[in-house]
Amino acid sequence: MKKLIFILLFITECVEMKAQKLSIAQIGYTFYDLQRNAAVGRRLINYPDGKKTATWTIKEHSNSNREIGYSHYHDNTWTTRSIPSGGTNTGWPAICTNGSNQELIFSHQFTGTFTSILYKNTGPGKTDFIESQPISNNTTASTGGTNAGWHKTVSSGDNVYLVAYSLNNAPNNGVSNPLYFSRSTDGGSTFSNFNLLPNSDSVNYPSGLTNADSYSIDAFDKYVVIATSSLYSDLTIWKSEDFGANFTRKVVERFPIQGWDKTNFKHSDVDGDGMADTLSATTQQIDVLLDKNGKAHLFWGRVFYYQDSDTGFATVQSIYSNKANKQIIYWNEIDNTIKEIAGSPDINGNGKIDNSSLKNNAFSYRNIGYAGQVTTGIDGNGNFYLAYAGYVEGDTAKTEPKKGQQFHNLFVTKSVDMAKHGLYPLT
Repeated sequence: MKKLIFILLFITECVEMKAQKLSIAQIGYTFYDLQRNAAVGRRLINYPDGKKTATWTIKEHSNSNREIGYSHYHDNTWTTRSIPSGGTNTGWPAICTNGSNQELIFSHQFTGTFTSILYKNTGPGKTDFIESQPISNNTTASTGGTNAGWHKTVSSGDNVYLVAYSLNNAPNNGVSNPLYFSRSTDGGSTFSNFNLLPNSDSVNYPSGLTNADSYSIDAFDKYVVIATSSLYSDLTIWKSEDFGANFTRKVVERFPIQGWDKTNFKHSDVDGDGMADTLSATTQQIDVLLDKNGKAHLFWGRVFYYQDSDTGFATVQSIYSNKANKQIIYWNEIDNTIKEIAGSPDINGNGKIDNSSLKNNAFSYRNIGYAGQVTTGIDGNGNFYLAYAGYVEGDTAKTEPKKGQQFHNLFVTKSVDMAKHGLYPLT
């Protein structure tokens, strides 16, 4: 197995994208190449004084345990190390800071069940991480919960917020494998119990709320927003305006078949004519941001698929896009309008994204769309930045064992002050 090299690209001039300069830095490596199941999450901190910290899942060699890769940039130098796993698999590190500028990294340990772990140091780049396992004063939800995994975290001062996915056998409130929320008001010294988000029930989510890593979280001042997605349920945000004490649920895009139980109902027949209809859903690779006014902005990848009753649940059939460059979708709560903003390039200019080589099996593991894996950011002037992985027509592996598998490229673009003016075309 080849090493996967971690490289960061930094935009150094914010003018039109074609004229921008990028600097490239290799920060580490890993033998483990599955860095996320769906949404990417926050794994990079860019400090005001120019320091930077990055995290990823690392395996030192093919037979070692998964650990947390940690790299810090200071004085023009990246210093890289791993945070030991204590003989068990960890990884999937989610990082944030508290009001004292300590770095907090959340991970999970799996030994048949999940245990949530917090590593905390005394400041950016410090190697004096203290492990808290399980998270201090944090117990499981009272019914059906387990300590969860695949954490995503964000902070606002000493308010630290955490969401995690529970891979358990017993449904909680009628929802299998639900999403749990926890918060700390003291900079990560103690956390509330993991609790379900409001209206997480079998009425709203009969097919389950979400999947591992298929969610995103952001915070600003008193505002907290959480977004969840699935191939079989509504695209939803939960928003708090009181530091995570209470949340209000809002459906951004409804799944076409309400009440679809994916384990028993295996036919995407929306209009009841007995024929499988094409469904629009998310790729489960989503990212949510709050602007300086506390308004939510949501980005996701779109996939069109149909489900034939003869094929069964395990063989969702993805179909070709009927539009070129329109697979990345954007919504905000200012105008509540869903817009197509970006996507994979139409290299041959025929108005669609071609994929003749692999037919319906076009999409590799964890890459279920033509474009997705969105990562976003906002600067102090309200400018939005978007990075995503996009399908490249005709660019496939030429040799076994991956012969015919599609390659994706990384695309980066921006928009000027969407928070103030609504969506302008990305440059």
